[in-house]
Amino acid sequence: MTIEATIIVPTHNHGATLARSVRSALCQTVCDVEVVILGDGVTEATFATATELARSDPRVRFYANPKHESRGEPHRDRAVRESRANVICYLSDDDLYLPDHVETVIGLLREADFVHAVPVHVDGNGALATRTIDLSIPEHRHWIAKEGNRIPLSTGAHLRSAYENLQHGWRTPPPLVPSDLFMWRQFLASEGCRFASPTKPTVVVFPSPMRLGWTLEQRVDELDLWCGRLASPEGYRAFLDDLLVLKVREASELDSERLHFHRTLAGSIATVAGARATSADPLAAVGELLEQLDRALATVSRERDVLKHARDALQHERDVLEESLAERTAALAAAQGQLALVSRRPEAAALRFVAQLRRVRRAVLRRAS
Repeated sequence: MTIEATIIVPTHNHGATLARSVRSALCQTVCDVEVVILGDGVTEATFATATELARSDPRVRFYANPKHESRGEPHRDRAVRESRANVICYLSDDDLYLPDHVETVIGLLREADFVHAVPVHVDGNGALATRTIDLSIPEHRHWIAKEGNRIPLSTGAHLRSAYENLQHGWRTPPPLVPSDLFMWRQFLASEGCRFASPTKPTVVVFPSPMRLGWTLEQRVDELDLWCGRLASPEGYRAFLDDLLVLKVREASELDSERLHFHRTLAGSIATVAGARATSADPLAAVGELLEQLDRALATVSRERDVLKHARDALQHERDVLEESLAERTAALAAAQGQLALVSRRPEAAALRFVAQLRRVRRAVLRRAS
């Protein structure tokens, strides 16, 4: 069987949501896909879910890797290089594909090397939000390359052949830099890499930082609600209608800002015209007003740049803090699960602890030699 796309799903401790995400990847209009679940020190519940998914569908493979210091980037690199398809997609273990996502990506990648889906987020209150991005626009590429990320993991896709031309590929990012952003920037820096951006939404993202304090049962109930909503023609149309309303409102706000600028400019022109009509030396008056306008515009421009950089820095810091908090929350939940397991099965926990100590001892001996 020819595999048309490989879908890589990293996971750690979202066993129940993983089942929903993987099912959305298997229910594509393109059936010839392989789903590679990459465990990164998975919990027992996640291990059981991933194993059952691989057992129930031959298109699914599960690799139970040990926990990596970051987010298992070396596991992702190996999965890309060993994939059986030239089209590589990614899916977070708590997001959903719409049925035509892979088909859309394959079509875009016929003329591109790296593409992404329209990022549609669902916030903690169930409201939709989008971050418009078009990689054919230089300013948008600059934003991703230098500022922050607008391409969540579940929306990114690329050719394996383009990935193999990169200098590195997936690797541990520097501190405070998200793994997916660090990866996308390598494509942006690759000479001759071709980009494409769609206009049709095919992925729904449920950001964990917007759900801090939620139980896993709440996350599962939310995904079940959205799976049911998007599965019906009426629900899907309502989803598109909500997006249209959102984008119309955003366009109205931008148009309001444009009209305000035009009114301000028209007022300045009227002032200059009035000075020309009443001044004994109209050219001098116009020159003086122009100088005043230039000084005012320069001041506004500097203040705007300062505010922009401050806003971008705060946005980046917020994203980093939210991601860090989500990781700490997940680690705490995993630790609490392990503690509960220890209280129920102390002998098994002790054996695992001894095995971990032995692995650490072997690693230390290898480094010493």
